[in-house]
Amino acid sequence: KELLISNKFEWCCEILSKKKHPYVFSFQPPWNPDPKDEIESGSSTFFAFGSTVDWENWIIRYPLDANVTIETPQRPTNLKSKAIVGKRTLMVVRVVAKDSSMSTPAGTLSDEWFGTLGKDRVNMKSQFKACSYGKLTFDAVPDRPSVGLKDGVMTVRLNKDVRGNEPYTVQNWVRAELFRRLGSSYLKYDHLAFCMPPGMGLWLAYGYVPGTLTVYNDEWCGRVSAQMHEVGHNLGFDHSGTVRGEYDDTSGMMGYSWRNSDTRMCFNAPKSWSLGWYNDRHAVIDPLKTGWTGNIVGITDYRRSNGWRVLLKIVGADKDIFVSFNRVSSFNMDTKMGRNQVLITKVQAGRDGRSISNQVRQLSINQSFTENGFRGRRLVIKVLSINVKASPPLAKVCISVKSDCSSARPQATPKPTQSPTPAPTTPKPSAFYLNFCSSPLSLSVMGGTHGKNSKGIMFDLFTKDETSVGKAGILVTGFVLRVFQKHKVKGRVWTKSGTHVGYEARKGMWDRNGHFVIQGSANDETQTLLLDSPLYLPPSTVHAIYFEQLGGHRIVPRDLETRGGTGDADISTEHIGIHVGTALRGSILMRDMGFRGKVNYHVCDSLPSSIPSYIPSKVPSVAPSESLVPTANPSTLPTVMPSRSHSPTQFVNPSRNPTNLPTLKQTKIPTNLPTLKPTKIPTKKPIAVPCTNERLFRFVDNGGTRRRSCWGLPLSYCNKWDENGRLMKNHCRNRCGFCNSKWNCADATSFYYHNIQKPW
Repeated sequence: KELLISNKFEWCCEILSKKKHPYVFSFQPPWNPDPKDEIESGSSTFFAFGSTVDWENWIIRYPLDANVTIETPQRPTNLKSKAIVGKRTLMVVRVVAKDSSMSTPAGTLSDEWFGTLGKDRVNMKSQFKACSYGKLTFDAVPDRPSVGLKDGVMTVRLNKDVRGNEPYTVQNWVRAELFRRLGSSYLKYDHLAFCMPPGMGLWLAYGYVPGTLTVYNDEWCGRVSAQMHEVGHNLGFDHSGTVRGEYDDTSGMMGYSWRNSDTRMCFNAPKSWSLGWYNDRHAVIDPLKTGWTGNIVGITDYRRSNGWRVLLKIVGADKDIFVSFNRVSSFNMDTKMGRNQVLITKVQAGRDGRSISNQVRQLSINQSFTENGFRGRRLVIKVLSINVKASPPLAKVCISVKSDCSSARPQATPKPTQSPTPAPTTPKPSAFYLNFCSSPLSLSVMGGTHGKNSKGIMFDLFTKDETSVGKAGILVTGFVLRVFQKHKVKGRVWTKSGTHVGYEARKGMWDRNGHFVIQGSANDETQTLLLDSPLYLPPSTVHAIYFEQLGGHRIVPRDLETRGGTGDADISTEHIGIHVGTALRGSILMRDMGFRGKVNYHVCDSLPSSIPSYIPSKVPSVAPSESLVPTANPSTLPTVMPSRSHSPTQFVNPSRNPTNLPTLKQTKIPTNLPTLKPTKIPTKKPIAVPCTNERLFRFVDNGGTRRRSCWGLPLSYCNKWDENGRLMKNHCRNRCGFCNSKWNCADATSFYYHNIQKPW
């Protein structure tokens, strides 16, 4: 199961009831597979002697000293990946509980998934149809008025409270209610989407890989990027990342999800290759045999590609390299990363393009990517030209291991099969707001007393009321940041709604909205820093900004100690202003410091509903590991344990594993069980402990009346024991940064939890 709030994978087990109805169980304590284990969702079987199945709490409990073994059937090799095409059915389930209800009405949900009302023109069905050119479609399941199923949406009412429960627990309740009302007939639908009510934590959505079920937290059930991301997991896709993080490839839907409900974007090159929607425009290149020079077009120009390629796959080394032109237009208008650039993306060789991908470069004209370890040779991929005014727009690329492509000539291209069509008039990335907002304005504050060089600066922007900025508010497009002398500074931009005060070290509360490389100067020459997503600020609101430097202390704040404290008004125009902020120097917070630079903005009269908000969700948020801003490190949680009868259970790792019911039948238990006892963990070696927070851990204090999870505790509690003798940092390793120590500190030795003594 994948909870995007924390970028973690949780291994679960899907067990069939006596009536062959599937339910999902978590594991207690969490179990992490050995990286060497070959685990395949829906096929692998987990064995642990002495495990029990708790059907009331949907938990599989296994002994800490159990000798865990994994059995995975051998996968056939050299199987050609089939294109994912055809018609599929999908049912959306709107969940209403006693204490909480899914906030979106059923009719609106149907429009957001299938466009049934005609109001939401960019929905899950329309976007899949556009990206696939009609080759893959999702239709609403047929109406069943007797049970309230209409236009693909059914409301399920639970006679239970859901607040404070785990999502998978409520998921099982919903399945049981569906089984009561529909019988097993609903299992014949290709896909299910559960729209959960709020109150079960700060998660976004999760899905099963490959599978049939996706689950969403309240409003996220209507966000196209979340819908396609999770259904993408059902189709078998893992995440799309970069060297910075597993979700950081925002050129396609398998990276981050976005708050804007109408995100027009498709999938990156490896995923698109596996989907097979453009396979007649694929090219496989082995540069050790022959180089390649030619034109490639974007996926939005596939139908008028004139014989040119859409996707290139370079083979012959330990990693396959995909080359694509990320054309910004039509149904790919809202792609975030590498807009109108050539993208270089890697996937481990021999694996399907559906596995985790790593985007390594975005190339503009005359830029190149070099792979020095390409089977002992030097591979060069160079962009010779990019012409967005051509018909169709195209990029000319050279691939070679014999030269640096400096003298490359384009290969002969086929004659157009039809008369050229006029080039589309595609607006520039910022053009969507120019017709609705003022010409560029700025708030400048470059002077003042220098504070100590810092590693970052946090401050609050505030907007004036409607009499000054109108009803639409302010659109902030970028900044100018003052850095020390002529040093080059690399960093990231983080934003959050409301003030920064009190949130300097709060995890998960900031959204990353850009990165920068700035060359300082002695005479205040400025360089504009553009945000990844323009920041919309309504009238009379406050929004926090954080510029974080990756290494060193070169950002120069203004020392405002004599003028006012952090949070007081600093400087303003008639539209927008800045509060006194906080600078960061290592782990030290330096109050009463001010931002030094410029804020570039527009005053807007109105904003059309079709404009992408570009504001990323607060989940997941991968913050820099060296700063006080949140880091949500991926964590791998439970897998599967057999029941007390020792029957093997099938693996399901939602988001990394299927929701499709396993096709393999469970093997019978041999009558002659081995007599050997499982080996115990050596007492002299440190126990490998995952860098995660224990999901079920609650710190008990205040006479037993207060129970708090890891994220509900202040960091000052990391070295404290609760009233049951448990040391917080042993159980909240990620929260307390206690991940890489050889030995854990001791809990109270006399303490037994659930009749099991803690192993450390």
